[in-house]
Amino acid sequence: MHTPLVGAAAVVINPALGSSMPGGLADRKACGVHDDLLARALVMEAEEPLALLSVDCVALHRDTVLAIREAAQREAEIPGERVFVAATHTHHGPPSATAFQSNRG
Repeated sequence: MHTPLVGAAAVVINPALGSSMPGGLADRKACGVHDDLLARALVMEAEEPLALLSVDCVALHRDTVLAIREAAQREAEIPGERVFVAATHTHHGPPSATAFQSNRG
């Protein structure tokens, strides 16, 4: 029996000051940082590897999720269908999607 190996990581993804923060009714600009926003990953190496990703942003476009899956497959040999990606849906995150009056970065 193979003992699974598990690893976790997080990186800060705060929007650049002055950038749009999607999800409001107007184009709001980042003017400071109250708490860091993160992209988090949990990877399990077992018989079939698995990756779980959580991104503090309002939404992720399908093309972004597909690019993440392709990179995981290319760089870490994790099959794309075994990479699960979720947005936490914060309205104070980086410009990951065009929503209402904001601009995608």
